Amino acid sequence: ESVCCIQLTVGDNPLTERIVSWRSRPDSALLKEDAVRLIWISDVDTLYPQVNKKWIKSGGGEAIYYWSEVSVQEGVYRYAIETIDSIVSIVTKTPYYTTKVNNPDSLLILVLGDLQDKMINPETDSAVIQLAKAHNPDFILQLGDLIDRPHQDKWDIYFHSFEPLRMSVPMISIVGNHDYHKGVNKHPDERFFYTFPYFLDSLNHAPKIGCSCLNFGVTQLYILDSNQPIWYQFQQRAWLIEKLKNADKCTNRIVALHHPLRSARSKFNNLIVRWFYEGIVKMYNVKLVLAGHEHTNQTLTQEEAGGYNQI
Repeated sequence: ESVCCIQLTVGDNPLTERIVSWRSRPDSALLKEDAVRLIWISDVDTLYPQVNKKWIKSGGGEAIYYWSEVSVQEGVYRYAIETIDSIVSIVTKTPYYTTKVNNPDSLLILVLGDLQDKMINPETDSAVIQLAKAHNPDFILQLGDLIDRPHQDKWDIYFHSFEPLRMSVPMISIVGNHDYHKGVNKHPDERFFYTFPYFLDSLNHAPKIGCSCLNFGVTQLYILDSNQPIWYQFQQRAWLIEKLKNADKCTNRIVALHHPLRSARSKFNNLIVRWFYEGIVKMYNVKLVLAGHEHTNQTLTQEEAGGYNQI
């Protein structure tokens, strides 16, 4: 198939923006600007929004990553991706997928920890799908380590196992240590940012400094990358302070990152992350900190965590 790995996610304002991303093989037809498009259908209109693309070469080969952003309001939408081979005039269209945008006054978010154990415990994915079917969430927030290694076969495991969900329920995922390439030049897998393009700069389509602010009205979600080296954390810390300073109208502030500020394993774990961010979340009245990484359940109250709730 020429189109695969479709992912529904969100823009900076999840209440009014959706992004559809997908991957295609780099054959001659798909390299043409007009050879692929998103068809987005509402009750009143059919849209063909602008499609952006990025050619990525990785250990798994070469592929073109596409993404397209659309504005939404409360209602039901259908969408499909169409590719056109201009040489032989063949049109290939995916099935139509359905997604729903609910009233922003009553949203349900399913929060998931690390999912990279699919090879060890494949029942993880079926449990997540059962949870989603039972609760019908508006969004899924995944707290890092979406894949086991930054290899294409690991990405393919995710896309295959989450096929019932990823085209209909918007996924918000943050970067975990398993989403990184290891070694001296440690860095996040580039495919991550083009699968979840809310990390991209709107002007040059390059990844931001690894963090993002998503606006849910009176609630704002601040996504951090706790895997980066110290010199990067200074930049990210300054970014978070600036965002929190300008969040006067936001009554609920939530920070999500991969490594918990307070470890369930040892008081000496994650000391650098705690040093960079715990004082800030206390100072600016962050209500909730969400984290994964440790593969254990932990809930700290405001009293235990010193002014914020950690889950």
